[in-house]
Amino acid sequence: MSFKVGITGDIASGKSTVTDYLRNKGYTVVDADEISRSMTKDRSPVLDVIERQFPGVVCKGKLNRRKLGKIVFADIHKRKELNAILHPLIREEISRQLKDGGDIVFLDAPLLFEGGYDDEMDVIIYITLDEEIQLKRLMNRDEITYQEARDRMRSFDMAKEEKMRRSHVIDNSTSREELLDQIDSFLLAHGIEK
Repeated sequence: MSFKVGITGDIASGKSTVTDYLRNKGYTVVDADEISRSMTKDRSPVLDVIERQFPGVVCKGKLNRRKLGKIVFADIHKRKELNAILHPLIREEISRQLKDGGDIVFLDAPLLFEGGYDDEMDVIIYITLDEEIQLKRLMNRDEITYQEARDRMRSFDMAKEEKMRRSHVIDNSTSREELLDQIDSFLLAHGIEK
């Protein structure tokens, strides 16, 4: 029986920094975004389904992620359509990796609650940060406009208070060192420090 820790939080909050740190410490991390990207790699059969639903986002067997992102982050109904295509495939692969992951497994899933993974976790880490810092990080990271960043933030902001209430909250508004100190404290408090 493994101990499962969910990692979720605000967009551009530092989840990748945390998961890279955990991997470097020797922990198994299942990454939902990584699984999603592998499902939509060049010439993947699922791209045909995506192209039928979102004409013009696939060209010569390659997904234009930026174009698809503009569509789904601006329209919740379009986002639900995309999720209906990808989530069953992603869920199957996440379940397989969680099962094969060993004694302690971390699941990095931006849509942890929306996907129903919270029920499978022993504990959840929710990473948050100051909204202005989040906006700047997102614009820089994804090379998008202020409005595109706002749309993406809004799409991930639903029921944030409820998610935080059900999680161990880590604030990443200061430095990388402070973030990782908080992760170390979490590991120690839960008796899973390697």
